Amino acid sequence: MSSTLAELTEKVSRVSDIHAVRAGIERDADWYVLKLSEELGELAAEYLRTTARGRKGDEPAAEGIDVESVLERKWFKYLR
Repeated sequence: MSSTLAELTEKVSRVSDIHAVRAGIERDADWYVLKLSEELGELAAEYLRTTARGRKGDEPAAEGIDVESVLERKWFKYLR
């Protein structure tokens, strides 16, 4: 896999649209700020975990994060 950032962004946008419709979410400016905060919190938690300063979790700490694989597993499954 080697998608461009524009391609990944387009796919994430499509999944977000699907989720908003299914969950009846109104995505206004407030929602976008809160959602960004939520995602940054998850990123911070993963960073702390991989540097042995956070919860251990069930998976071993990653040497690096393959963003495309993570997006495929967590988000793009909703496009199938």
